[in-house]
Amino acid sequence: DRQGPISQAHTQTFRMLSEKTKNDLDGSLIWLSHANIEEDANELNQFCALVDHMMTLTLIPKNNGMFDNEKLIETLKVDGFKVDKDGYHVFKGRDKHPLFRVTSLNQQPLSFNLDPYIQGILFQMDLPLTLSCKDSFDAMLESITNFQKELECMLVDSNKKELNINHIERIRYQVEKIENQMVAKNIPPGSSCARRLFS
Repeated sequence: DRQGPISQAHTQTFRMLSEKTKNDLDGSLIWLSHANIEEDANELNQFCALVDHMMTLTLIPKNNGMFDNEKLIETLKVDGFKVDKDGYHVFKGRDKHPLFRVTSLNQQPLSFNLDPYIQGILFQMDLPLTLSCKDSFDAMLESITNFQKELECMLVDSNKKELNINHIERIRYQVEKIENQMVAKNIPPGSSCARRLFS
């Protein structure tokens, strides 16, 4: 999982249990890949670190203003966002699998009662846990476009400079690259295997 590869102590325990089971059953032990599971675990951990990206896009009101909270709440509702068990506004696909979420600028759930002056929001996509990353990214951009129309806001980088189409295409390329890397490793984003590795 995201805590890293299994420890040497865990692998030693596993080997001891394997040997005990083999002896108890008077059987033989056959490794499906090879016996060096520590090497496999470290290699897999390095790959996971390579593709483990939370893709984040920032929306802020134009003219350095603040969002109209009532309009923001209505736009979230109309666009199909639902509040999950952790309080985040999540957009789900047709199979009810989360695709992306909206958070406050400090990456916490939006709290309209505690924060009546919201100066920006984040759209976040956890790439390893998202089915069909490229298609989901396009769905997120469509949602962002709706927010821009309804809330008079703009998509910006970390320096609050407005993003243009070239920036967006570079981001899309990175999303597609990570998805392809995971598929090539037989760990498709959003799959049960990916959910185990990136939990």
